[in-house]
Amino acid sequence: DLIARGDNADTRAADDLQLQHSARNHGADGGGTEDGLVGIGGVQDQQRAAHHGVDGAVEGMKVITDRIASKCPNAVIYVQSVTPMLENMQLSDLNNRTIAEFNSKIQPICEQRGYKYLDIASAMDDGRGNLVYEYCGDPTAMGLHFSDKGCEVWVDYLKTHVGQ
Repeated sequence: DLIARGDNADTRAADDLQLQHSARNHGADGGGTEDGLVGIGGVQDQQRAAHHGVDGAVEGMKVITDRIASKCPNAVIYVQSVTPMLENMQLSDLNNRTIAEFNSKIQPICEQRGYKYLDIASAMDDGRGNLVYEYCGDPTAMGLHFSDKGCEVWVDYLKTHVGQ
């Protein structure tokens, strides 16, 4: 079984990957949601970074992954980078600069602890550090959730990088 955290786009990824395992997605708030495949990183870490700063979000990631590793010592832990936002939707405390800073801090932690770091942000980046507009499903709201096309790119990335 896979128990992890994430948002509703994770369910689409699980369906597209045709998971053969039971999975329970704990959602960004820790409450149970639909079945899905999830990694650490994503909206919940973007929100934590906005409220507790990048270092607080990094500490949160370490607590979660350490807890998983202690309870499931044989688990292979994948940590996904946080993906960028649309350029025009950035906030003063939640923006592509803070997202890139978070990603740059978690990657070496993953390497030190033997976790698999998935640089999904690079697959979603428009070349200037922003989310590709066509990959965004909420361009007039938060500017960071994936469209169906964005989910396809994400799933394709997972298919070629998970289990490698």
